[in-house]
Amino acid sequence: MTVNLLSNGKQVQSKKVSASDNWQYSFDNLPAYANGKKITYTVTENADAGYTSTVDGYNVTNNHTPATVKVSGTKTWKDNNNQDGIRPSSITVNLLSNGKQVQSK
Repeated sequence: MTVNLLSNGKQVQSKKVSASDNWQYSFDNLPAYANGKKITYTVTENADAGYTSTVDGYNVTNNHTPATVKVSGTKTWKDNNNQDGIRPSSITVNLLSNGKQVQSK
């Protein structure tokens, strides 16, 4: 990810941040004043694909919501409208993920 440093709303520096930095960054030796007025520093981030970012002060939080799917179906009986009277009153359907049961209904 890339963190951008803004000085009074204008980007003045940027830094790449990674796991090798323990996801930490700093901008050092910044002037406190320009033309006698205090400089307001803020940060933004160029979020990686699949992530959104929120900034709280100088802390950036990346959020990723994993993709989900909905699995639904219909049980169909081909028994001539239960002519032999052996159809159960209910069934259990097992949902498998990669061959392992993850849910039953």
